Amino acid sequence: KQAPSIPALPQGVYYGPPDEAPKGALRHLGTLLNVREEKELEVLIIALPVGVSLKDPLHVRFDSVHSHLLVVLGEGARAEIVEHLGGKDQVSHDVEVFLGDGAELTFLSVETAQTSARFHICQQGCIKAGASLQWQNVTLGGGHIEHDLRSEVVGAGGRSTVDWMFYAKEQEIQRLSARNVFSAPEGGGEI
Repeated sequence: KQAPSIPALPQGVYYGPPDEAPKGALRHLGTLLNVREEKELEVLIIALPVGVSLKDPLHVRFDSVHSHLLVVLGEGARAEIVEHLGGKDQVSHDVEVFLGDGAELTFLSVETAQTSARFHICQQGCIKAGASLQWQNVTLGGGHIEHDLRSEVVGAGGRSTVDWMFYAKEQEIQRLSARNVFSAPEGGGEI
C-alpha cells in the first residue's frame, strides 16, 4: 500500500515505506517494538533531519489490519503529526518515536472504532536530552480496545507529557495504559 499523498515537505524529510528510508532512520525500526511479521503489514516511516521544522501538521491515515509507524526526529527538529486509525475488524497498530536532542513532537492519535472492532495499539517513545514529546490520544468507541503507551526520557532535561480522552458506551471495553519512565536526570512530564 502506498503512502497517502501529502503536501510538499522540506528537503530531507522522508515520508514513505522502509525500502527507501534513510539508513539513519531505518536503524531505529523495531528497536522499541518488534515489527510484526504479518503478511499484510503496512509500515510507514517519517523522518526529519537535524534542525528541520514542519510548519503544518502532517496527517497520516491507517485503515490496514496490521500497521507500524516509525517517527524519527533529528536534533532540534520540530513537528506535529496527526494519526487517524479506523476499522471495523481486528486491528493491530504499533508506533515507535525517537527524538534527538532538543527535538519537539506533538503526536495526536485519533482512534475511531466500530462497536465490533478489536484494536491492539502499542506506542513507545525514546526522548533524548532537552527533547519534548507530547502524546495526545483520543479513543472513541470499539468493541474491545487494548492500548499501551510507554514513553522513556533517556536524556537530561527531556520531557514526556500524555493527554488522553476516551469514550465508551454500553458493552464497549477499553483497557488503556500510560507510563512515563525517566532514566535521566532533570526529566519532566505528566499524565
